[in-house]
Amino acid sequence: MSEKREKWQHRPQPAAGQGNAAAAARQASRPSEQSGGGLSLIDGLAWQLKTKPLLGVFLAAIVAQMGLVILAQMLAQQELYFLSAISFGWDYRAFYLAAEAMLDGGNPYNPPLARAFTTPPPSAIVNIPLTALSFDTAAVVVSLLTYAAVAASMFLVHRVFAAPRESGRARDMAALSIFMVIPLYSYPFHFLFDRGNVDGFTLFLFCVGVCFLPRQTARRDIAAGFFFAAAISLKAYPALVVLPLLSGRRWRVLAALAGAMAFFFALSPAQWLAWIEWVVNARSEWFRTYQNGSLANTFYYIGAPFGLAEQFKNSAVYVWGAALLAMFAMDRQNMPRASAGNQTAVAGLALYIPFMLAVPQLAYHYELVCVLAMLPAVCFLWSGAATPGEKRILTALTVGIILTQFHAYAVEQLIVESRGEYRCSHDPLVCLPRWLPGFGLFIVMASCVAYKAWRLREAMPGRALGRG
Repeated sequence: MSEKREKWQHRPQPAAGQGNAAAAARQASRPSEQSGGGLSLIDGLAWQLKTKPLLGVFLAAIVAQMGLVILAQMLAQQELYFLSAISFGWDYRAFYLAAEAMLDGGNPYNPPLARAFTTPPPSAIVNIPLTALSFDTAAVVVSLLTYAAVAASMFLVHRVFAAPRESGRARDMAALSIFMVIPLYSYPFHFLFDRGNVDGFTLFLFCVGVCFLPRQTARRDIAAGFFFAAAISLKAYPALVVLPLLSGRRWRVLAALAGAMAFFFALSPAQWLAWIEWVVNARSEWFRTYQNGSLANTFYYIGAPFGLAEQFKNSAVYVWGAALLAMFAMDRQNMPRASAGNQTAVAGLALYIPFMLAVPQLAYHYELVCVLAMLPAVCFLWSGAATPGEKRILTALTVGIILTQFHAYAVEQLIVESRGEYRCSHDPLVCLPRWLPGFGLFIVMASCVAYKAWRLREAMPGRALGRG
């Protein structure tokens, strides 16, 4: 230690005035973090897009695709609505009526709500306060809160991966501005905003849980487990978070998750049992090719040209299961216990998100809004990518996320009306808008598996020694 101190003391010092000039130059080159002016925010936006090129590519792509759809509509001179105009808050009506039923001591899984209300009981319980409002007012409140929840989800995940040098009001406001703009061009978000389902709130609770994963302490682990359980209690698909938690040996988080699930179950055990019975007996068999982003729908259209649509559709769950097991096995081998709470491990957990959405056979396009929360994690992994191969995989992953946000309904209407048909046939090319978002999800899943495999390959002792 004394030798280091001596070396430091005898380092050549800059001439008088040079040190101050260099410091001033460095300070002038940085965006102003304290100023509240517009220049500070513009510099922050420029910095975010410069340091996160994949985020800039994604933002440009989704803005361009919506603009191209509008231009196509002008050229075709057709009336166009970007969503199926059924009724605003169509899905939320089921939650509202289920909340009223539970408030009266009823069971929302009995007729007439048996097929309309399809989520766990807490998703009705949390809506009980909103029954004090009229349905129309409550639907608007829920949709506005959904927008805030989706933007906040991306920002929370961004903060998990933000380095200390990325902190500051201007850069935070720039990131928040970007994440507030992205949903405005996203077809899954438009669909979710219109229907009023709870996926935005599910995503928000899941991302809050993710925020507590770094810096492993008892309180943070308990909080993470609670918020993961809360997300699962609104919609079941975040339950897959158990796999990366197991591979990372996050036992406290898992124990807290189990305890919180027991608490939520105890709130309404009869309704929980009714929901489980309904899911097992009915929900798992639902399938349609319309507005469906599931892996089964994608495989259905891949198999259609060969007369094997049903066979391909039925094989989707096995492909999903094999890929998921491969992800888990690679994580078990590649994640030392000491690293389970670092940023790279948390980013690895985010790569499980597409698998949460790919099943069952019917997964509506609005659920694909959840893949937006992967963007900050993908940008973080890109910043640490050491090889061109790793960057190519992350680029493919970003392309997949872009495709999941494709304006499927609007493009389908343009194609169908230009052909003078009532609805699209089963021709995969004609019905491309129906399966393209799900195909994007498949690309994301494949890229996640490829990325895990690449990292495992790079971590092999022989390769590390060879690079040394």
